[in-house]
Amino acid sequence: MVTASLIVVGLVIAAAVGFVILSSSKSGSPPGAYHVAFQQIESSCSPPFWGVPWAVTINNVTKIQPESAKLPIAYLYSTTNRTLSEIDFFLPDGSYQYAVSPSQYYFTPSSGSFEVTGANITIPISYIGTTCTTTSTSTTSQGSPLPISSVETANISIGGSPRTIAIDPNTNRVYVADFFYNNLTVVDPTTNSVVARIALPADDNNGIAVDPNTNMVYVLVEGGITEVNGATNKVVGELHLNFGPGSMAYDPSNLMIYGSKEGYGSLIGADVRTGNVVWNVSLGYWANSVAVDPHTNVVFAVGCYQEGLVCNSVISAVDGTNGDVLNKITLGNDAYPRVTVDTVTHVAYVSGSAQLVALNGTTGKIIFDVNSMACGPFDSMAADTSSNQLLAISLDYNYVLAYDGTSGALVNIYSLSSTPQFVAFNPNTNEAYVTVSSQLLSFQNSASVGHDNDALIGSGQNCPLP
Repeated sequence: MVTASLIVVGLVIAAAVGFVILSSSKSGSPPGAYHVAFQQIESSCSPPFWGVPWAVTINNVTKIQPESAKLPIAYLYSTTNRTLSEIDFFLPDGSYQYAVSPSQYYFTPSSGSFEVTGANITIPISYIGTTCTTTSTSTTSQGSPLPISSVETANISIGGSPRTIAIDPNTNRVYVADFFYNNLTVVDPTTNSVVARIALPADDNNGIAVDPNTNMVYVLVEGGITEVNGATNKVVGELHLNFGPGSMAYDPSNLMIYGSKEGYGSLIGADVRTGNVVWNVSLGYWANSVAVDPHTNVVFAVGCYQEGLVCNSVISAVDGTNGDVLNKITLGNDAYPRVTVDTVTHVAYVSGSAQLVALNGTTGKIIFDVNSMACGPFDSMAADTSSNQLLAISLDYNYVLAYDGTSGALVNIYSLSSTPQFVAFNPNTNEAYVTVSSQLLSFQNSASVGHDNDALIGSGQNCPLP
């Protein structure tokens, strides 16, 4: 008997490779809110993989007709625990389409759609094929990329080799650090002009953070962190925290700065007012990329367990207040990952080799793990909070890639004249910034999707060995 409080479905498809049980409960929840548990049983596949929802039955009527909206479904995948994993998701009443790219450890139907309404909702589980080598088609289109010039709002000459970008959302000032030279360039976006160049005491080490409350700018340099007063454009101090390249994140809500020393297997949290270390937690690996959500105070630290020359990528979610490790997940790829956080949806995004992972910003649990349709990891990512998209670049391509923040599907590609170095987003102006050659470009991420062609970036299937 199917009731509104508990729905259990078991479904076997394609030569009994295995099956998945899904349970859904709605006790005291608002319409369309569900708590879901996935369990894989008796899989002969190695490595095992998850089945995924693809259609919904409402009051005994299955809805699979095409619809335009994409399904905001979330599921948990972990290489360290394939027995039972739980996720939460919310579906308002309405019509949805399920379409997600395949990942290296699971396969999905190419598409499916359904309508959500009422209480008695059954979600079948499906996975396809008779062996672990089954493939599914890409859900991305084969359109033409958009020239960045078609959405460009400014092209500012910085000179040198500009790379890392940070934006002060209070003043809208843009800060750009040079990759090879020890200077910080300050840009006024209202006039699209350089207003200051600040000499740094050492070479940039791929990290900038801004406190919008105090106008302080923290620049990661070799050997420490340089403190710059954003009101006077003067260097005013230094934090003796020798974090490795790219390993720095700042939380203005608690005045804590986070990072990891290269060659050390720990994550450090320090008070920027004193430079004193508040906590030092062992991770077992160097975190080469760190991000923090200032609303949840959760720090995401990604890196590799090194075995010789082989990277085994991993991510830890850490409580930024006390250093407690909330979750640690092996991502299952051999590329140094990168991480960024959407501070509106509270989702953290992690890149891997032909992999894009989204994590819950509070618990660190995986929301989705999909094929990014691009060979290799991203060197920089930024959340476009105005459109719930993720902007990403790789040093292997002359493109900025745009992904749907809910499903991870590739939705747009922007072409540039040369390889971009870093991407950032200003939520106040809804503009994205990218450093390329000696320029700083700003552009409006297009609301129109479909300007993507995964064949141009490897499609994540037949990627060359590193």
